[in-house]
Amino acid sequence: MVTPKLFEALIEDMADRDLLALARQRLALKDSAIEVDIDTL
Repeated sequence: MVTPKLFEALIEDMADRDLLALARQRLALKDSAIEVDIDTL
């Protein structure tokens, strides 16, 4: 059993790890990225 505060911290850590993995995947693909101008979107 864990406290609600610890559970929340664990969930946040898992979410952070998922975002880190996604960022690393996208950085690996940056050579195929297409540059855009924010004003034209």
